[in-house]
Amino acid sequence: MNEDLIISPKQEKTDMTSVENLGDFKVLVTSKLDVDDINKKKREVMGIFRNLKVPGNRPGKATDQMIMSHYRDQFKNTLVKALAEEAYHNAVSEQKLRPLGPPQFKTLDLSPLESQFTCTFEVLGQPEFDLPDFKTWEIVRPAKEEHDVIVEKQLQLAREQATLLTPFVDGDVVQAGDSIVANLDIFADAKKIESMCGEGQVFELDRELDDKNFGVYLVGMKPGETKVFDMPGSGFFEGKTLTAKVELLNASKRNLPELNDDLAVKFGCTDLADLRGKISSAIDANEQKMETQKLLVALKQKIKEHFDFKVPEFLIEGEAKMLATKVGDWDKLEDYIKDGLRSQATDNLRFSFFVNKVAEDHPDCQLADMEAISILENVIKSQANGNEAVAKSKLEELRATNNLPIVITRLKEEFIVEKLLTKLTIVE
Repeated sequence: MNEDLIISPKQEKTDMTSVENLGDFKVLVTSKLDVDDINKKKREVMGIFRNLKVPGNRPGKATDQMIMSHYRDQFKNTLVKALAEEAYHNAVSEQKLRPLGPPQFKTLDLSPLESQFTCTFEVLGQPEFDLPDFKTWEIVRPAKEEHDVIVEKQLQLAREQATLLTPFVDGDVVQAGDSIVANLDIFADAKKIESMCGEGQVFELDRELDDKNFGVYLVGMKPGETKVFDMPGSGFFEGKTLTAKVELLNASKRNLPELNDDLAVKFGCTDLADLRGKISSAIDANEQKMETQKLLVALKQKIKEHFDFKVPEFLIEGEAKMLATKVGDWDKLEDYIKDGLRSQATDNLRFSFFVNKVAEDHPDCQLADMEAISILENVIKSQANGNEAVAKSKLEELRATNNLPIVITRLKEEFIVEKLLTKLTIVE
């Protein structure tokens, strides 16, 4: 870059950043850049503008003065943005900030002689907490179920999948295992719980019912009958007595097929022995994965027991609303359902902050973005039976819907937690 565009240095770098705590995880940062930083950034920005067209000049042949004359406003705007980004990264490094989201710039001030740049911005910081010596934690290895028992359970699930439905005839009443269609209204303290109500809802009754199972109250009903009853709440409604009004529209009996060669053929096997053998092999292949998943659940509970730090409210609200998509419209949910979702959201966020902190303090637990994307590509390709075109399309869909960063974050968390398991003591 032409030297007459460069300001001579006139100051030393001292106290270039300062931070004011605003509370609620928010800080106000003032960050400065001196003439050396500005000159360096000018050269970088000019490198970009040299590729632009300047009237009366061949591409890339215009002088710096001509470029500045033609693109003065655009150059300054680009320079200020570049300086702001540089000042932000300098402040993060110097003040050891742990930002939560992008900065919100309040002022951007490049002095008239372009010898100093000052900006102020607000940034949210991650919750601060100290990691315990988790290497001393002990997790009990989950008891293994007998291999043959698991095989038989899977065979019963195969029967369930091949179940045939037979409509009720006169005289039939609801029994365990039946499939019903009903209009349902649920009330708590005489207030209708909209998220649990609906017309024409389909229910598959369990084959084994107990007092805690909703289906036990429907046993004996006939199509066309309406029944009102009280039942204990669970989940978000734990400790409450709920009132249900059920209008049975129609029902069907589920007839389990026999466990024989005919059933095996429906699943692409030659006979029952072949089906049993393939199930057994699949269980062997997934045995380690199943145990790891159970250990992960135990680890998450351990983390929950050891951490109770404050989490930003806006994050809790955002996470709770994401969880709410599985149960209904957030704006229509009852307050105690929202409170339950907020509690679940808080646990999820604390877990995420914990694993991120582990990755910061333990480099061997870090997974780079490109490594995570490579793992994701292999998983998608496997799900697509090796079809690279389908796998590429799925990956592009994740990018287009902005879901890729979320998936990558989850992969990183899983990687960190699996690494953590190798550092803990697993007791029998």
